[in-house]
Amino acid sequence: MFEYQTKTDKVGQEIWSLTTLQPLAPDALTPFSSSVLMELINRGWYEHYAALGFDPRPRSQVVRMHAGRPYFNLTLAARLEAEQADVPPAQFVINGRRTPVCTWEKSGFLGGLRAGRAQKRMENRITELNAAYPDILVRVRNWYAKTGDLKWTQADILQVMEEIERIGVQSFAAFLAARRSLEQAYNRLLVLTRDQIALPENLARINQALPTGDLVETRMIAELSAQSGADLSSWLAEFGHRAAGEGELQNPRWDEEPDLLRRLRSHYATTAPDAASPPSSIDEQVLLTAAGKGRKEAAALLTSMESALTLQSRALNAVAYILAGTRRWALAAAREAISDRRLVDSTEIFFYELEEIKQMMTGEWNISAMEEIRATAAKRREVYAGHLALMPGDLLAGDAEAFSVVAGTPAGRGQASGPFRSVIGLDAELEPGTIVGIAEPDSGWSLLLPLVNGVIGAYGTPVDPLAAAARSAAVPMLTGFGSGYAELKVGDMVTLE
Repeated sequence: MFEYQTKTDKVGQEIWSLTTLQPLAPDALTPFSSSVLMELINRGWYEHYAALGFDPRPRSQVVRMHAGRPYFNLTLAARLEAEQADVPPAQFVINGRRTPVCTWEKSGFLGGLRAGRAQKRMENRITELNAAYPDILVRVRNWYAKTGDLKWTQADILQVMEEIERIGVQSFAAFLAARRSLEQAYNRLLVLTRDQIALPENLARINQALPTGDLVETRMIAELSAQSGADLSSWLAEFGHRAAGEGELQNPRWDEEPDLLRRLRSHYATTAPDAASPPSSIDEQVLLTAAGKGRKEAAALLTSMESALTLQSRALNAVAYILAGTRRWALAAAREAISDRRLVDSTEIFFYELEEIKQMMTGEWNISAMEEIRATAAKRREVYAGHLALMPGDLLAGDAEAFSVVAGTPAGRGQASGPFRSVIGLDAELEPGTIVGIAEPDSGWSLLLPLVNGVIGAYGTPVDPLAAAARSAAVPMLTGFGSGYAELKVGDMVTLE
């Protein structure tokens, strides 16, 4: 249970979360990126709950855009889980009042039997998807390789256009399954500890006990460190489809910027941060004593979170293949539109929605509408620039933004001190002992972990993949620092504990 405050008393009953989708989209999105993610998240949501036998309603509003960022409908998901599996809905404190994300009445005896079977399916879902990951990975890698081999004729553009959603749905379903499992377990741990230890101290206790999982991010770091010289071909063959901020499709993938990776690799050899103690075995009493009668349940939740963190990391790796292939498709579509002067340069393509680009490629939005096409991109560039300057709430309660009362949550164990340095690119020159600030942290920033003493994220949560990678690397990290992030100045001495 987190505590939030709104700037208005007009609070709606439907709760939407910014943090749920931040591992995919930590910052404002261009219209193309938001339309692609919304379509794939909607389809992934339906695929996940259909696989559980929950009979989800197609065309439900799973995601809404606010301030250029995607917010996930917590109420919709929680209501379905409560109705089908008797899963208690998460609770938040909003304006001092304990607020469940949806209403819920526990089922009777017969309904409880049905709900018990549904709960078992939910528990098994993470294990099943982890087992299915190798097959999912082969499918998306093959599709990504195909997009790299195409000549991008008009026929190729039209064919790939129809494949994006179909190929990507399973990867997005796996991500949503992992994310929901992590958020539910974390919220439940908060409930188990709240009577013994007040917020935010119970958060700190929980975060000290969080696992890491078997992470793709950890492997990315290890294999980049092991590369010899300037030849990164084997690393790029494995991870070149990734990027920092990869949910924004206008951002180049790493295989488009090999020189950046070579410079980063050279930093590994020349920058030696202060030695950090490796993670020790978790003292279960740190958390479980606080949980009182819920010790056994808390231990089971931590075990389930390890599997879910593994799946989240793997699913994002699979999703990244879809996003990288979709970027290739968008740039091919841009070249097609530039050929008849509908577009002036390739960057404009990211300011049209997916369906609009499809209309361009099928000729429905053609050269006769050139003035409209160009004006649309120009206007949306202005709107996007405005969105980038905003720092919206972690939740939407109806239309009211809700901001976390707790400024900054430690993502694990350990202490670190050093001068603060905010970075906007992976090729930043970092002094030894730096506490690095990342406004919108996601998986791609994990490559900085061997170079720094600590990390501060303006956004993010302790169950994000970057936070898990930081725990694995024994690098202290503070997530969700909020508006206070803007007050930190380069050179400020910062201590994380």
